[in-house]
Amino acid sequence: MTGSSIHTHTSTSLQIMGLKGEGHIGDNTWIVKSHHPFEIKLSEKFTSGKTFICVRHPLDVFPSFAALCNTISHGNKTEFEFYRDYPEYWEWFVTKQAKLMQRFFENLKRNCIKDGKNPLYIVRYEDLVTDPKETLMGLMSFLLEHKDLAGSNIERRIDEVVAKGSSAATTYKLKATTGKFDVHKEKYTPEMKKFI
Repeated sequence: MTGSSIHTHTSTSLQIMGLKGEGHIGDNTWIVKSHHPFEIKLSEKFTSGKTFICVRHPLDVFPSFAALCNTISHGNKTEFEFYRDYPEYWEWFVTKQAKLMQRFFENLKRNCIKDGKNPLYIVRYEDLVTDPKETLMGLMSFLLEHKDLAGSNIERRIDEVVAKGSSAATTYKLKATTGKFDVHKEKYTPEMKKFI
């Protein structure tokens, strides 16, 4: 699970590599995955009752997103290092993405908290990796509006998924840095880190 939608957000029915569930909506769909605020023309609109989002530390996000933007693939990497081989581009990219990320969270907080459109729950990717059961139990407690899920069918299902390890959620070839933290810190100057 990567995230849910913002109220009346537009989603897509296209299937991009690794995103088979994105944009599927209907009466039999409980969780709709989106890349809000990314919108694709002619996509279907839907409303939602709750929003959850999975976040990851920006220092680990930006290199991955730069690779995605330049290879159009979640699993591929460029043959060069942006920070070393194209430092001007890297600084521009990081600065731009940090500003966009700030705007995204400002919009998210305004929509969900200030305007009260949807209750909001934030899941940290790092917590999903280091403590998947507790993290998923917290998320499901939020979604089901039930504090104690001990002994429930949902706990049993979470235990089944956690027992499978990271392969349970793998839909495409992962990069070597997937599931590792703080491996990109050398790619940032002190000024970039301060800006982020």
